[in-house]
Amino acid sequence: DLVVNLAATLGGMHAKNLGEIFATNFCGNLNLVERSAARGVKRYVFASSLTVHGSNRPQEPCTVTTPFRPKHAYGASKAAIASVDERGPCRSALSTAASNTGWPRRASRS
Repeated sequence: DLVVNLAATLGGMHAKNLGEIFATNFCGNLNLVERSAARGVKRYVFASSLTVHGSNRPQEPCTVTTPFRPKHAYGASKAAIASVDERGPCRSALSTAASNTGWPRRASRS
């Protein structure tokens, strides 16, 4: 009834493995979403990343309403699959959720 996908290929600003990043993070995720829906799975959770927002600097904290502004292939691949999952053909058959993980920040002291 539930599929959790934590698979990913990493890559930063100067990544040379762009094809691998998109093959795993976008195409692989899309294939798994479609197959899950076809098999009657009701819930699908995948690991996304705060890199979809482009930055998570203390001066520019991200929230759930922060628009996607990825700055490299890894962030773009995660943003692309989140967009497909939100509006894609499996949406009516499958409930999807993304976990945008990142490094926790220590609360500032006043």
